[in-house]
Amino acid sequence: MKGKLIFLLTILLHGCAQEQSTEEKRKLLDQYKGEVVELRGKIKALEQALLKEDSAFAVRHLKATLVTTRKVAIKKFEKFLEVSGEVASRKNILLSASVPGTVEKIPVSEGMVVQQDELLVLLDTATERKRIAELKTALELATTVYERQDRLWQQNIGTEIQHLKAKNNKASLERQLATAYTQLEKMIIKAPFMGNVDEVFIREGETALPGSRLVRIVNLSDLYVEADLSERYVGKIKKGDQVKIKLPSLNKTISSSISAVGQVINEDNRTFTVEVKIPIRDKNLKPNLLATMEVKELEQANAVVIPTYLVQQDNRGDYVFIIEEYSVDQLYKAKKVYIQRGYSYGGETTVLAGLTGEEKLIDQGFRQVDEGGLVQEVNQTRYNIN
Repeated sequence: MKGKLIFLLTILLHGCAQEQSTEEKRKLLDQYKGEVVELRGKIKALEQALLKEDSAFAVRHLKATLVTTRKVAIKKFEKFLEVSGEVASRKNILLSASVPGTVEKIPVSEGMVVQQDELLVLLDTATERKRIAELKTALELATTVYERQDRLWQQNIGTEIQHLKAKNNKASLERQLATAYTQLEKMIIKAPFMGNVDEVFIREGETALPGSRLVRIVNLSDLYVEADLSERYVGKIKKGDQVKIKLPSLNKTISSSISAVGQVINEDNRTFTVEVKIPIRDKNLKPNLLATMEVKELEQANAVVIPTYLVQQDNRGDYVFIIEEYSVDQLYKAKKVYIQRGYSYGGETTVLAGLTGEEKLIDQGFRQVDEGGLVQEVNQTRYNIN
């Protein structure tokens, strides 16, 4: 518009200049120059008015970039350490045979609930019971002989050797009988606690050898998650720290706390063990189920927090764009602010220096703006800016 006006004035001035005197031409030139200045002032006034009244005109005229903004947050910032672990149970026992024998009876089956001391597996005890009966008979005789020999010895009748042999024979048979009872007990495998029979590994009639697997029994009332942490977290992770347990297979998250911290560093992988009790009962929870533990590693109150994706980098370091007031209503200037980053977690980053918390960050459209460039703030719900 300005260019066309000057062009028309130039043509008019050129046409008139051929018919007028030099003095008239000078006066006319001064007149036209004054009119141009006046028109420029009117144009500028109209532009300023339209910039305030018509945001679309402002965007077209000044080429402002459409952006959305968000405030810098001042809030509590928490950083969690994520580590993989497994569900475990303190009452998950695989019972094995400790003495050889033929399986005589298995009164339980998989899935059954058994009480403490309930019979699980019975080996053939006939031989051992016969041996116990023979030892009892022998012990009765040895006891009678010893008692008589002892009475004679108290009367100074007989020799000391006879007395000692009788005493030793009795004691030897008592030890043999105690061993036989112990062996008999090992042939009767009972439940050490109330629980579910998870697996039965042997059948009636089969021979059980020492070490052979017999029955697995599980009680799901005392479950916990066990995980290994790097030694660099020694002293940072303590008993009582809050933990979130995530069970991906069950799509479940459980809040708990660390119940135990290992005191020994594993030489092979330089880790120590932590345990977290599972405070709920769920029939779907099973030992060896994969779990993820989120242990609170850091907590900062009143931290300056911004979205991590807004942080950009150049040769000077990390920076973000904020908006500054501009003389035209609804328009702002983009300002590059260099920051000192702190911790990052969960898509958020703390800012140690560079922001006070009062600024408005350029959000959508932040990659399209430049330092000092004009921007127009729009409603995020109405615009989808890439």
